Amino acid sequence: MIGELLWAVKTSLLGYVAAQADGTIEVTGGAERSDDRRFRFPLVPQPGEPTGTLMFRGGIRLHAHGGLMDVTLEDPWISTGAESTVSVLATTGGEDPERIVLARFALLPDGEHAWRGERVRLTSDGAFALGGLQYHEHQQVDDLAFSAPAGDAPDTTHLTEKSSR
Repeated sequence: MIGELLWAVKTSLLGYVAAQADGTIEVTGGAERSDDRRFRFPLVPQPGEPTGTLMFRGGIRLHAHGGLMDVTLEDPWISTGAESTVSVLATTGGEDPERIVLARFALLPDGEHAWRGERVRLTSDGAFALGGLQYHEHQQVDDLAFSAPAGDAPDTTHLTEKSSR
C-alpha cells in the first residue's frame, strides 16, 4: 500500500478560479487531480518510527486576474496528535515559500490504515494564503482523506469515540 492525501482544499475557490478568463489550476511535483476533482498527493516514505507527521509531495497553483491571484500550496504535511493540522509550503504573489499551518481538523479513523479529516477549518495564516479578504480564520474548507502503510501510520491512540462526534 502506498499512502496518499486526497483533498480539494476549497471547491468553491477552485470553481471561481476555473471560471476566470485567465484562471488556471496547475498540479506540480507529483500531485494529480483525481476523478472526483480532489487533488492526490503521494506519501513520502519516512524511515524510522512514526513521528505523528505524514509528509506528502506535490503542489497546486491557482492563478487568475493577470497574476493578482497567484497562490501555490506545496508539499502538505498532516500532523496528528492532540490537535490535527495540515501544513503546506505556501507562496502568494511571488513571495518566498513559507511553511504554514493552513487548517485544523477533527481526525477520524476511516478503515485500515486510513483516516479522514472533518470540520477542516482555516487558520489565520491559511485564510491569508487563500486570499485574505474573502476568507477568515475558522472558515470551513473541504474535508480531506489520507492513508499510510502500517510502517508510516501516525499514532492515533489518542482517538476516542468522543472525538468522532
